[in-house]
Amino acid sequence: MHEAPLALAAGETLRLRVLLDRASVEVFAQDGRVVLTDRVYPDAASEGVAFEAPGGRARLVGLRSWRLARWRRTRRPAPPFRPGG
Repeated sequence: MHEAPLALAAGETLRLRVLLDRASVEVFAQDGRVVLTDRVYPDAASEGVAFEAPGGRARLVGLRSWRLARWRRTRRPAPPFRPGG
């Protein structure tokens, strides 16, 4: 688990943008005021995401999700490096 300090003004709503793919997670709080990035290695059967507020209270106000398009190579790869050649 990771954590970072973020002071919210009285009545300010915490806004998170969470980007997930197969091997990384990025969390942007308050439009990038605090950012956390990490590599992840979930179990192949993993299908869920959880948000927690240890020692506090939280209420989910909204959630939007999008399926990311699969990455496709659009250019030919560079030729292999050949020393001296």
